[in-house]
Amino acid sequence: MNLFELISCIKKGATVGHDPDATALAQSNVRRDLSTLLGAPRP
Repeated sequence: MNLFELISCIKKGATVGHDPDATALAQSNVRRDLSTLLGAPRP
């Protein structure tokens, strides 16, 4: 995948509406995935 394809994928990403529960869940998932990727302990 080149840079332009990556940018295109990012622009096509799903968005979270105005649902606070969905936003909190998405943030939690991103933090979990980043912690796993970086090998950091989860707070």
